[in-house]
Amino acid sequence: FVLYKVSQPIPSNLQDLTDDEKDKLLGVARRTWHYFEENLTPEYHYLIPDNYQENREDKLDLRTSPTDIAFSLLAVVSADELGFIKTNEAIRLISNIIDTVEDLEKWNGHLYNWYSIKTMSAMQPQFVSTIDSGNFVASLMVVQQFLLAKNDEKLAKKVERLVRNTNFKKLYNKKDVFSIGYDVNEAALSIYNYNKFASESRLTSFIAIAKGDVPSKHWFCLDKSLTSFNHAKGLISWSGTSFEYYMPYLFMKNYPNTLLDETYHFAHMCQKEYMASIDKALPWGISECAYDELDNAQNYKYRAFSTPYLKAKEEKDSRIVLSPYSSFMATRLFPEDVYRNMLKFRDLDMYGIYGFYESYDVETGNPVKAFFAHHQGMSLIGIANYLKDGLVQNYFHDNVSVQTFDILLKEKVQLKANIDMKIAKYKKYDYAKEKIENDIRAFNYVSDMPEVSVLSNKKYCLLMNDRGDSFSRYRTIQ
Repeated sequence: FVLYKVSQPIPSNLQDLTDDEKDKLLGVARRTWHYFEENLTPEYHYLIPDNYQENREDKLDLRTSPTDIAFSLLAVVSADELGFIKTNEAIRLISNIIDTVEDLEKWNGHLYNWYSIKTMSAMQPQFVSTIDSGNFVASLMVVQQFLLAKNDEKLAKKVERLVRNTNFKKLYNKKDVFSIGYDVNEAALSIYNYNKFASESRLTSFIAIAKGDVPSKHWFCLDKSLTSFNHAKGLISWSGTSFEYYMPYLFMKNYPNTLLDETYHFAHMCQKEYMASIDKALPWGISECAYDELDNAQNYKYRAFSTPYLKAKEEKDSRIVLSPYSSFMATRLFPEDVYRNMLKFRDLDMYGIYGFYESYDVETGNPVKAFFAHHQGMSLIGIANYLKDGLVQNYFHDNVSVQTFDILLKEKVQLKANIDMKIAKYKKYDYAKEKIENDIRAFNYVSDMPEVSVLSNKKYCLLMNDRGDSFSRYRTIQ
């Protein structure tokens, strides 16, 4: 009985939204779904266009990526569960998407980085992105469980075959980390790696381990360096984007009092504090996104923007671009904050035909009036995870392979951690960094409740807690 009670999930102490607020969120989800509803069509072989830009002559960008396809599949699942479409329509759309994917050219089961949605051909230069493949396979694992729940075993088996045939060993290197991808023209893996634990690549790492493509030791080869701000600590990322912290959370459950749980709350606090130091009237949510500059083809330019407190990357750029999807991804964790943030975005004239626009560029004071498929999907899923109590997360964790390695997500917080302190002074819309070389500071924390380990081989038993107290017994000898 005692073991049963202590193994139950710790209840959340977050205040829930009112029914009226939930209805408004549902309205945002419905309008966001319209992007997929209108553009998953036979004309484009049920491949979702990468983006829609209002001020461009050809409003739709007629290409797609594995991540775009992934989130189009999850958008369909969410639309069914939220009541926007009937289940038979959801299965029809999923079936058509999967049929197209089966016909696409691949490399060791991996989709290429870009395809023309008109011709279904892989676009040059051909590259296999590790992250894109991870996102795609994770979405397939969700879709498979959705189909099994709807008693469509035939289609579920087709999806399972796509998962099984995607070989992540080919993207794994001798450093026990993943290369960022494979360059087909060079016939070689990229020399650049994903080695940060606080990264969007965390999802790829997890599913590759769950599939058995890479060893579980890979999880412990990732860099788990910590940083500190406002007397709190958390994992440091490379670019300091919301995407690095919260995109994997769309799939993987959070467990209280773990390293990831601590980091989710730390990243949230850092984003809010940074924007409060700039202008309290502005929303928070900084990530990679389009911004208010056009290239020669009249497309919005696109790159990563960062919360300075969270990043390891050294750069002086201080441009602030705020993206709604960067907060919607964390709706289930911080529903009240995300809802209030949404209202701030609406006050900036950020609501359009497919929900919230891509971003708000603080430097120019203009909304970026575009919609990107993968960000639309992340927003929709973030809301669906909240309104439907972990919708996508639950389907993902229904997979037996995921359940097997669920323990990896429960890594404890580091009680006595060395923290690399990067001290910065921030000004409005700008910041100057004062570097302190080799400044490593210890952050020590001991909980009120001691942690205890027990080892036994039936004859010899050893108990030890995190204070150093211990007890041992051999048979009847203490």
